[in-house]
Amino acid sequence: MIEPTPVRTIKPDATAVTASASFPPLVGPITFTVGEDLDYWHTGDGGLYENLGLESLMFTFLKQLQDHTARRALILSFNSSYPFAVGFRLLRQRSTPWTIFNYDFSRIPSVMEERATSYWSLFYRTLQLEDVFPDDTTLRVVFLNHDSAKWEDDLSDLPKACRNETPPLTRPEDVRERIAEIATKLAMESKCDRELLHIAAAKVVAQNRQLIEDFLKEPAK
Repeated sequence: MIEPTPVRTIKPDATAVTASASFPPLVGPITFTVGEDLDYWHTGDGGLYENLGLESLMFTFLKQLQDHTARRALILSFNSSYPFAVGFRLLRQRSTPWTIFNYDFSRIPSVMEERATSYWSLFYRTLQLEDVFPDDTTLRVVFLNHDSAKWEDDLSDLPKACRNETPPLTRPEDVRERIAEIATKLAMESKCDRELLHIAAAKVVAQNRQLIEDFLKEPAK
């Protein structure tokens, strides 16, 4: 039996990135020890449990709030993951049945992630209503999703690289669907996709700018 090599020499930031990308079927969890402790820790991607990392940030702030080292917090959540609804829409358009050779196994963890997110949202909102968690004037989360950008009805803001696409983009709904279906990758061959994401990112920030500025202007309680 080959013993796993403890990750002692990797820098902390590199370790965090590696752990975040360690999904069992592909990379597998990283293994390390702490100090002289003989116990091995196996750390992997936590996307199935809480893909955005908001829970950890919230509890970190709550600890600071209890210690009186912080009074307010604004969390900006940048989410570029593949929207769950897109997979469902494409599934409804599929006329052939799934087989073991053509099944998209990513759908299984997506269902788990969607369920976990829904329960967490309900849990967090319930604790807010019961005054266990601080309200939005003390702790606010702003979600910045690439597929929520608003486009002009006449698509005058559509980049030139997307003017002759097939199928054509003729409505704002077409653009939103195109953006939602762009897979998260380190490289994109389509110039249209690259420019769409760039413009969408600017739009989403602009759409939420006033909300962010208003929170920053509010006096702390």
